Amino acid sequence: MIVFVSLGAYYFVRFGYYPVAIINFRLITASALNEEYAVVYRYYAGAVLLPGKNVEMESLEFKKELRRATLQDLIEKSLISQELEKRVGRDLVGIVEKKINFSTDNKQNLEEAARLLYGLNLADFKEMILAPRAEREILEGRLFLEKKNLDEWVAEATGDARVFILTPEFFWKDGSVVLRG
Repeated sequence: MIVFVSLGAYYFVRFGYYPVAIINFRLITASALNEEYAVVYRYYAGAVLLPGKNVEMESLEFKKELRRATLQDLIEKSLISQELEKRVGRDLVGIVEKKINFSTDNKQNLEEAARLLYGLNLADFKEMILAPRAEREILEGRLFLEKKNLDEWVAEATGDARVFILTPEFFWKDGSVVLRG
């Protein structure tokens, strides 16, 4: 029994199934943070190759800040998703699918662009990039009808959210993720 529990714990940690943050009782796992960070890092690495950009990609400070920004973005995505689930309910998946639906002609170009820019296949690109962006736009439209601004709503929601960061890298202060000293 001890061997099975030990193996289970090893794989649980090894594959990142442990939480790094809890947002209003929703988990962000280490694997989700690591996958998003890898995508963002790859994107910035491609952007740095552009002329006139002078960023030290290998510096520890840059990597920490990028990881912090990635966790902040995941928290905001979670808050937006939670709000839309309250407002829309079960129809959310269908609405998001309609929003990101694209023709088969564009599918080939989109798949190639996702692979080149982000290093993702089309399914992962839809899940990690397009779906959260669609949710953001849907919420922005709903808030516009109420004469509210999305950025103000996000600031208010992050301030009111119950966020617990479980990783020693960061802590939550005044509605944002902050690096530990």
